[in-house]
Amino acid sequence: MKNEVRGEAERLAKARWEGRENEIKNPTGELPYVESVSHVESAETRRLLPDHDVFGIEVFNPRCRIAGRPFFHYSLVTGKKDGSAHYLENDEHVAKFLSGLRIKGMNEGDIKDLVVVFGLLRKYEIWEEPVGGLMFDYGYEKFGGEDWKLTISKTKKGWDVLITFLTDPIIRSFCRYHFQMQEDGKIRINLVKRASEKGYR
Repeated sequence: MKNEVRGEAERLAKARWEGRENEIKNPTGELPYVESVSHVESAETRRLLPDHDVFGIEVFNPRCRIAGRPFFHYSLVTGKKDGSAHYLENDEHVAKFLSGLRIKGMNEGDIKDLVVVFGLLRKYEIWEEPVGGLMFDYGYEKFGGEDWKLTISKTKKGWDVLITFLTDPIIRSFCRYHFQMQEDGKIRINLVKRASEKGYR
């Protein structure tokens, strides 16, 4: 059964991200292709997504080779019962998908699971050790000493979370996010700070 599920995931990923000649063809004639499909599973995904299979998809886009980052990570989440497919390509896609779970009456454990799963779906690493020498701030305020801590606080309408992820290991890019999680399960995610050790050439 696992081979069948993985095979279907590969089929869906290739149908979604390969080819698309009219949109993103490279002048050399190269086309995007799916490099790898890997099953993603953790204690958090098992608790939060028991009815779904999660796959990490590495996609090669030749048009981005000049920037030094031709590979992109996307996520594919499929329903075990209904056969649904969710193609998650950016932060907004992931936030919308997690909001759709409508987890009501969340406690702090659920909040931590949501944050971890967000990172897994985006292939981000939670980072809590201060990093100096961040040269590029992309117009955001500079990181301070408190910006490396994971903080979770209860509000009247739900929960607030501040967390920093390593979002790009190539240029050592770090992003500070503000998660607003309402009691009805809705999730809003805002990028509040972004900085890196170096830029793309």
